[in-house]
Amino acid sequence: MDAKPYKIPAPFHKLSKKLIDKIVKDIKLGSTNRLASRANGITESIFYIWLQQGKFDLETRSETLCAYLVESLAKVNQDEVQECRQLARHSEDGHRGAQWTLERAYPRDFGNNALACELLDKLDKMNLDKEHRDAIEKVIE
Repeated sequence: MDAKPYKIPAPFHKLSKKLIDKIVKDIKLGSTNRLASRANGITESIFYIWLQQGKFDLETRSETLCAYLVESLAKVNQDEVQECRQLARHSEDGHRGAQWTLERAYPRDFGNNALACELLDKLDKMNLDKEHRDAIEKVIE
């Protein structure tokens, strides 16, 4: 489902900068998206509709509250990755927890199959026919 501006049947009337900041703060402190949204009176499905709308708004260069939500969460993710990578680089013994966090929270970037996922993303953009795509996927496996 492509998000289209103001066409999604969702209550945007609850959306405010203050609410976004509270949700983002909870997520930054370690809560999941589901728990943070529910703790702040928003259902998980509405939260994900806002995220989808925010991604659409960013693609169309619209400065909306949904776009602000997506940007804020991206900043939280970036901060977490930077913190874990610093721990992994500068700690002789204690890096395994940071490494585990990166591999589990961001498997497309840091997991065992990160390179394969990156290649599959590039293949998706190339619009190959099914026969060629299947042959390449067998090689990757």
